[in-house]
Amino acid sequence: MLPPGSDSSLQRDQTKRFLSDPLTLLTQYEKRYGDIFSLKLFGMNNVFMSGPRPAKFVLIENTDVFSAREGNLEVGQELFGDSILYLDGEKHRIIRETIGSLFTHDMLKRHTVAMNNIISKIFNDLPNTGVIDIHKIIKNIMLEIVINLFIDKDLDGNSIAKDVDKLIIGVFSSHPSNLPWTEFARAKRSRNNLYRILGAIIDRERQSDSDEPTLIRTLLKNNTNKNISFTNNEISDQINAFLFAGYDNSSSMAAWSIVHLATNRSVYEKLHQEVVANHDDNFVSFDELRNYKYLDAMLKETERLYPPTYFIPRLALRSVNYDQYEIPQGWLVNICPLLTHRSPLIFSEPTVFDPERFLPPREEHKKQSPSLMGFGLGAKACIGYALALAEIKLLIIHLTRHFEFNILNGEIPRNAWVPSWHPKNGVWINIKRINI
Repeated sequence: MLPPGSDSSLQRDQTKRFLSDPLTLLTQYEKRYGDIFSLKLFGMNNVFMSGPRPAKFVLIENTDVFSAREGNLEVGQELFGDSILYLDGEKHRIIRETIGSLFTHDMLKRHTVAMNNIISKIFNDLPNTGVIDIHKIIKNIMLEIVINLFIDKDLDGNSIAKDVDKLIIGVFSSHPSNLPWTEFARAKRSRNNLYRILGAIIDRERQSDSDEPTLIRTLLKNNTNKNISFTNNEISDQINAFLFAGYDNSSSMAAWSIVHLATNRSVYEKLHQEVVANHDDNFVSFDELRNYKYLDAMLKETERLYPPTYFIPRLALRSVNYDQYEIPQGWLVNICPLLTHRSPLIFSEPTVFDPERFLPPREEHKKQSPSLMGFGLGAKACIGYALALAEIKLLIIHLTRHFEFNILNGEIPRNAWVPSWHPKNGVWINIKRINI
């Protein structure tokens, strides 16, 4: 039998509710039907599955049945092309293997030096006291990091920031119309602008003999080593994927972490003590980040409550059975970290922000595996996961070391779901520089 769910006649209402507040809608259906249920959204039959076992079934054990490329909306494929986000099979393996050289331990140590310098410079320029939108500052930092590490140090982030934002928002257009005033049409124009800028950089790099390991040079070097040629557009596709993940997703997760630091004095004081004990200057090495156990737990808790990827779509290429249910060919299957991360079967008081659930002796995440999948799972898990955690840790360490801060008006900001789950109107905090 098919997974239980609602009448397809409710599709319009369901889609509207899903776009505005997926957590409430999906939680209601999970309580009614269990860890597998169906919804008609965007004109498609969708199955939502929560829990570790379904995640392994779809994302690890049956990757030949469930397609990532076909499971994503055509909008994303048109805007991001053949990026690592939208590839399956051998081509995905080749791209991942090639750019994986940018995320070795030695490269992460090298990246950490550059990230320290970028973060220190921007924080040094902040006022000693005042009110700031830390989310906006975080986005500027993350964009500069992506540009410096992977594109071109001479590229001005301000010249591409608006186009990057429009491109990312366009991926989630519910009505992909080419009418000039639509989000999708604006995203396509921004994509074309970005590809012109990136194309000029790539052309220049084709003539360069520099050994600086950027994403562009890594892909160009692959042409010689493996006899695989990448066009300018194919390289730009990969850059856009890095901008999406390294700029938007990382900045949202960092922002939510700071929200809870700024609203929970106990969490702030525990982290501040750890930072003071471990950090006595403006540089933290990649290996030293391992010493920040409480910070690591705090970021796990942020990932749990605000997963950068809150559902993971795959298309069933053929009919398949899961327990007593049949998932028909052509149905969209969504693995749902949003629900798994809030399961009372895994986490006690799952709506409470409590970093210590990840520390001994509790270690709730070890009850079942995988219990955290906010950065994906399996062969298509985020390739830059270690780098993303490192940059967020560095940002929070520098902020906590040099500033006292609290949330303006003492309230947790409202959230928005597109393009990633982020504070809707920024994160406004009162800051006061401290000398230690």
